[in-house]
Amino acid sequence: MKLEVQDSQGKTHFFEAEGLDESTIDALSSQTYTRRQVRQMIDNMNVSADAKSLLNKIAETAIQVGERIIHIGKKILEYVIELVKSYPKATFGLILGLVLGGLVTAIPVIGFLFGWLLQPLLPALGLALGWKADINDSALKKRITDIQNSFSPLRGSEIPA
Repeated sequence: MKLEVQDSQGKTHFFEAEGLDESTIDALSSQTYTRRQVRQMIDNMNVSADAKSLLNKIAETAIQVGERIIHIGKKILEYVIELVKSYPKATFGLILGLVLGGLVTAIPVIGFLFGWLLQPLLPALGLALGWKADINDSALKKRITDIQNSFSPLRGSEIPA
């Protein structure tokens, strides 16, 4: 099946995705939240205006499959929202790591010496420890695998316009 995708510069690309069928299109088109609900969730986040703008752009990203439009960015954000709600320990670990990394970097001498290492390492460590706490029954790993598999039919090769 042919996909039509417009990149961030406005250039249109065409792809051939052989694994894509009507049932997959229906699944990717299904909505857990309306656009308004996703926009409201983004607006209620305690993040910068730039981050909110980026999230809103992601939510607006869509692809055209035949005559149908799939709001793929919104679908991805729905999955992220679901994971955050379902696996709070991993989310908390990531946030804790981000805060600790920021604090270490803000301390003049220690930040200068170790900030370059700890800023990316602490969030990853916090996420890993939280994930370990959430994944004891393998539910998080299975859910992430299921999400990845739901997008796998979109794999394809670009065809010249």
